[in-house]
Amino acid sequence: MSVRKDMPCGTMLRVTGPATVVVEKGRVLLLGVTYGSGSRLLIKRMRTYCLKALEDTTVSVILGTDAKVEEAKPEEEVLDEWLEAVERALTSNARPLIIMVVGPVDCGKTTLTAIAANMALQRGFRTAVVDADIGQADIGCPGFVSAAFIKQPILYLSELYPEFMRFVGVISPMPSPDLVITAVMDIIADVIRHGAEAVVIDTDGWFNSLEAVLVKARLIKAVKPTHVLVVIPEDLGWLYTALYRKVGRFNIAITRLRVPKVRRTRGRSERRQLRELAYTKILAGSRRRRVKIGEVAMLNTSMFSGDPMPPDKLSSLANLLGAKPLYGEVVGERAMVVVEDYREVSADNAKLSEITSCERTKLIKASSERGLLSAIIGDDLREVAPAIISRILWDRGEIELITPWEGEVRGIMVGRVKLKFEEGFVREECKVRGSPI
Repeated sequence: MSVRKDMPCGTMLRVTGPATVVVEKGRVLLLGVTYGSGSRLLIKRMRTYCLKALEDTTVSVILGTDAKVEEAKPEEEVLDEWLEAVERALTSNARPLIIMVVGPVDCGKTTLTAIAANMALQRGFRTAVVDADIGQADIGCPGFVSAAFIKQPILYLSELYPEFMRFVGVISPMPSPDLVITAVMDIIADVIRHGAEAVVIDTDGWFNSLEAVLVKARLIKAVKPTHVLVVIPEDLGWLYTALYRKVGRFNIAITRLRVPKVRRTRGRSERRQLRELAYTKILAGSRRRRVKIGEVAMLNTSMFSGDPMPPDKLSSLANLLGAKPLYGEVVGERAMVVVEDYREVSADNAKLSEITSCERTKLIKASSERGLLSAIIGDDLREVAPAIISRILWDRGEIELITPWEGEVRGIMVGRVKLKFEEGFVREECKVRGSPI
């Protein structure tokens, strides 16, 4: 279905996708960018955008399933307020300019990030966008903090492809917030080293408790942004107050911004679907490849840190366990043994210690590594690509990876999310507590 709308100068139109907006005459402002007659703007499913007429304008809107278009009342929208806040930041004397966007889920952080990036680009800044939302990643792969330089105006952060990435290995900041903070600091240093004059940071939506406020305050202290834009609903204003009391007395411009009164919230299944699309985007074109375990560094796992057990010890363990050990190693006073028939294993700890000569022996289920999201580490100890561990061939000392990376593998950093790669599409299976290997 297609509808035609006349927009007098200054009026706004709210479009929920999937929809295509065609500017027949006049000019509209979308995400800080002006689009004139003949422009075609694709609004994706699960997105709602507000267009503002910069002069008397006529648009045609082609609506897909569940899409809608409606006139936006001035009191419902916050576009002008957001544009003014970004403009104040861009006209400040701070260099490099570092704008951090903070707020709870479904409050428009990613939209505001795109507006700030577009406006910085149009003002002539060499602009980088940092995607620090490890759960709902747009630029890179979930589980990573990613960044890219913006070279032309964008409608979605997902239009950007990661030029820099740091692996966190989880899809929620709550278990390990310091990993996220370190990754953001490191990646900002990288983009500035590569010439960024403006950096816009989209943060995760964990901003609903005092604990979350304290973590965001630590992130601000670590990053030292020049401007913090806090998008917050009226009923959660205490979160802004708490954050301001932690960091507002320093040389940082902190601005509270309203959220649109009409906004769309995403359910858990929808968020998972978006993560799977993000995994698929980055892992598209992947192939299986094998590397020798002894020739790569295995990071973020206790396994492959010690000396392999000799065959006679593995044989003794087989007799004790009643199951075949595929691999074993000793690190100090700790032994780790990979067992084929893990479900049937039961053993006396004292006898295990006697055979392994270790105080502790950890039994690991064979195949527990399958599907683990990981990162390929390059020469300079930086992440160069994501990967999925397909399997470990214990008898051959090889690890099989699914990855788009074709260069040399110097290291593999293991995460705690399990994925399934089928016919080019990635499905999220589960999150893993602790290190499975």
